[in-house]
Amino acid sequence: PNNMSSFYLRAAMNLNNVGISLLEVGKLSPASTALQDALEAMKCSVRLDEEQPQRHMVFDQKLSRAITALQTEESSISFFDQYLLLTASLIRFPPCGPHEMPTSRINIHEGCAIVLHNLALFYQLNGLHDNQSILMRKSLSLCHLVYSIVLDVREEQDDQDQGHNLPTRLLFILVNVLNCMGQVHSYLGEHDLAQECFRRLNTTLAETLFSPDSLLAAP
Repeated sequence: PNNMSSFYLRAAMNLNNVGISLLEVGKLSPASTALQDALEAMKCSVRLDEEQPQRHMVFDQKLSRAITALQTEESSISFFDQYLLLTASLIRFPPCGPHEMPTSRINIHEGCAIVLHNLALFYQLNGLHDNQSILMRKSLSLCHLVYSIVLDVREEQDDQDQGHNLPTRLLFILVNVLNCMGQVHSYLGEHDLAQECFRRLNTTLAETLFSPDSLLAAP
């Protein structure tokens, strides 16, 4: 089962990374498909009892299609500078060999948070480009889900006396997702909610920078 979990986790990571590359060059439709497939693979990594052997081939085919879409000359969208700032917040998984794939609970939670975070930014980017509030609402829903996952990890660490500080990547996700939520609320004219998100963002940054474990904390 652990090998199966590793396969699906690796498939999710590869699809996520190709999805980001597609998004960066403005190929929105295949980018959306790749990120959705990454999320599906991530779900499979925690629901092995429901999966069937042929799922291996399915995800190999999905990855092959995503790579082909990246390499082919098809229509793409050119983004303005404000959109490029959003793509800079997308998170790639680092390269990982077949025998280096950690499948611990926190790694799977982190993987889910990363893929959902990238999907949320995709919908925000697409919503801004098309001026579609429904896409912004989708982004907001995913942001709330990511926020819940990160807080669950923090509570689990507290229960295990592992300290209140989050792993660096999860902290980066938390900061990004609060900023994304604030921007989306502002776009939707929900300024009080936007201010609350930015307040939480500032509090998170302050707690991190000045915690005893921070490298930036005063001696």
